[in-house]
Amino acid sequence: MRSLHFQLTLLSDAVISASAATAGGHQSLDYLPGSTLMGIAASRLYDPGSANTAWMFHSQKVRFG
Repeated sequence: MRSLHFQLTLLSDAVISASAATAGGHQSLDYLPGSTLMGIAASRLYDPGSANTAWMFHSQKVRFG
């Protein structure tokens, strides 16, 4: 298995919630969950007609942690 490691620096304050719910109390996290990293990648790379998109985001062969 091949791994890539990144060090991220936020350019502004961010609040990452432990729950995606919009109602009720929220607990903030002190790390960025994999789903946030996957969303960042998808916002830049997602192309519905591309085989690379299917492989990266739908095959479960690429993991964001």
